[in-house]
Amino acid sequence: MREHAIAAALSLVASVLGRRYCNEDGQQTNLYLLSVGPDATGKRCSMRTVEEILENSGLEFLLTGELADQEALIARVSERKNLLLQFNALSTLMTMLAIDNLDRRDIGLINNLTELFDTAASRFYLPDHGVEQDINASVDHPCVNVHIALTAEGLFVVLASSSIVERFLNRFLIVPNWASGIADKFASEIEVPESIQRWIHSVVGDHPEADVGNGATNAYTPTKVMKTQEAEVLFKQFERKIDKHRQSGKDFPWGRAREHAEKIAMIAACADNLSQPSIAEQNARWAIGFVRYCVELLDSQRAFESSHSSITGLGSHITH
Repeated sequence: MREHAIAAALSLVASVLGRRYCNEDGQQTNLYLLSVGPDATGKRCSMRTVEEILENSGLEFLLTGELADQEALIARVSERKNLLLQFNALSTLMTMLAIDNLDRRDIGLINNLTELFDTAASRFYLPDHGVEQDINASVDHPCVNVHIALTAEGLFVVLASSSIVERFLNRFLIVPNWASGIADKFASEIEVPESIQRWIHSVVGDHPEADVGNGATNAYTPTKVMKTQEAEVLFKQFERKIDKHRQSGKDFPWGRAREHAEKIAMIAACADNLSQPSIAEQNARWAIGFVRYCVELLDSQRAFESSHSSITGLGSHITH
């Protein structure tokens, strides 16, 4: 499914740009993305493609693989501040957490991922788990990107838990594929670089392992990406729409919609111009449209699921 490819592409580019760019509010390109769809629809295939691109570009060190617990996560973040986590196992952890079936180590993994998302514009303080730490016991401006695959049935089990939604899931942009049209509507508007590896090289240069995410002493000196006046108007209009939904009690999934759109617009701006990126009207329009489409799909499906779950069973109708 091309929906999964869009999410995977965003996670790839966000990771390559990590700690190199920020917007005027200090937000980085860190994205937490959740691809939702039936089994055997390409979720894992898109993740493998990202792995292959990073490996061929000399950036395999951005990948973490499956992390067993919070100690493994802390050790990896301590070593490198810019990471991409792609995994299916975390979907199982979320489902278990939703039914209160996790041990302390699993809960610690999810809590630290939440904290890493929230501290991308500041500093992540390392918990004491026996990992060798720097003198400040902290990571300056971490940029951790996460891409998780989950079935629709699993998603609605997790959504039934207000605890996991508030503690973790509300950081994610959920990209569903149960409705047709999302790929055609948005993928056709993306100009794919002639060579993604050539573009990556233009970002990282000839020495990718010496990137800004490597080592405890690397200074954080990102290029600031500003919005044009036209883009700012679009974001203010989007914020008013978000406020209406939040006032009606829909903090999730609308609460972080602008934040997601701001980050995606910044990524799009960097794709257009690396040396002097600026969020133009077309960048803002695409990012807002994509986020709004994903959020509205999820919002409407949640309402449908809630009204029919007692008859059809949780998530059973989302199999087409």
